[in-house]
Amino acid sequence: MKNAIWQQEKIISITQTMRTQDARQIPITDYLERIGAKFARTQQGTNGLEYVYHSPTRSDNKPSLCVNIEKNVWSDVPIGAGGRLIELVCHVHNLPDNDVKSALGVLDSLYPTVHSFSNKAARIVANNVHQTLFYASTPSIAPTTNDVTGLNKKSAAIEVLKVQALFSYPLKQYLQNDRKINLNIAKEYVQEVTCRLIASGKQFYSIGFASGSTFAIRNKNFKGFAGLGVDISVFDKGTSKTLLFEGFIDFLSYLTAKSLHTPPFTTVVLNSSAMLDRFVQFVAQHPAITEIDYFRDRDELNNKTTGLETLKQLKNSLNHLKINDLSSAYPNHKDLNEWLIEHVSPQ
Repeated sequence: MKNAIWQQEKIISITQTMRTQDARQIPITDYLERIGAKFARTQQGTNGLEYVYHSPTRSDNKPSLCVNIEKNVWSDVPIGAGGRLIELVCHVHNLPDNDVKSALGVLDSLYPTVHSFSNKAARIVANNVHQTLFYASTPSIAPTTNDVTGLNKKSAAIEVLKVQALFSYPLKQYLQNDRKINLNIAKEYVQEVTCRLIASGKQFYSIGFASGSTFAIRNKNFKGFAGLGVDISVFDKGTSKTLLFEGFIDFLSYLTAKSLHTPPFTTVVLNSSAMLDRFVQFVAQHPAITEIDYFRDRDELNNKTTGLETLKQLKNSLNHLKINDLSSAYPNHKDLNEWLIEHVSPQ
C-alpha cells in the first residue's frame, strides 16, 4: 500500500484539479485511511473527540498522531508538529513546509474526483461524546484567531499563563482523596499551573509536573501537556539502577507507598510512553546504568497490548541491560496508582 502511494506521487497530473478550499473539506481521517495509516483508538482530547493513529512516518509502537474530528486538525506531540490537512500531507510525504502546490498534487492523485465532505464530521461520525474539561467557575477570555488545536513548530494548543505553589482546594482534593497521594510529598514535585486553550481562549488550572521546558498537566477531567518542549523528567542520583515510570502520578504513588520524599535511585518519568526513545538516549549517555526497574501500565488487563509492546521495545533497545518488569508487583491493577488507591489507607 505504501509503495503504491509513493508511486502515485510521481504520476501527479500537470493540470491540478484540487484546490485549497477542496482540501479543507477532506476529513483527515479519510486521508489517513487512504494512505494506510493504522487506526489505534478514540479519546477525549483538549478540544473534543480525537481519533488516534500510529504515525505513518516512523516506527510508532505507541500511537501518537491525534486528529480532532470536529475541527479537522491533527497533532503529533512527540515531534511537536500539527496543523491542517495540507501540513499533514507535507509532513507524511516529506515535502517542504507549506509547499501547498505539491501537497495539492498528492491529494489530487488520491482524490481524482473531489467529493463533498463536511467540515465538522469525519467519515466515521462520533456518537455525542462530550465532556466538560473545566470547572464551572473557570473564567473565559476573548477567543483568539488561531483555531488550530494541533501543535506545530510555532504554536501550541495550550498556553501557560501562571505557575505557583499548589494552592487550589480541588487540585489538592484530587491528589489526596482521589489518587491517595501524600500531599507533603507531592508539593515537592508539582505546581499549580493556570493555562489557556489557544483555540477557545478558555482558562483552567491544573497540577503541573515539569516536563522539559513545559509541564505535563492534569486535573480531575484532563490529562495532557502545556506549551512546547515536552521531554522526559530526570532525577539523576548517579546510581547503576534506574527507576522508570510512564507518568508522574505513578512516580508520586511510588514515593507515597514507600514514604519517601526523594527516590533512592536515578529516576526517569517518561510523561508519555511515546518518549521511550528519549529514555533510550538518556541511558546511552549514562553508561553507569546497568539495571532498570520499569513500573509499566498493565494494559493487558483491558485486552490491550500497548504496555507489553513498550516493554518489548525497551528490552530490544537496551538488550545489554537488566530490565525488571515491576508491574508484577501489582498484577491485578492497571497501574501503580490504582494499586495504591486500593491498598493504602486514607491520609
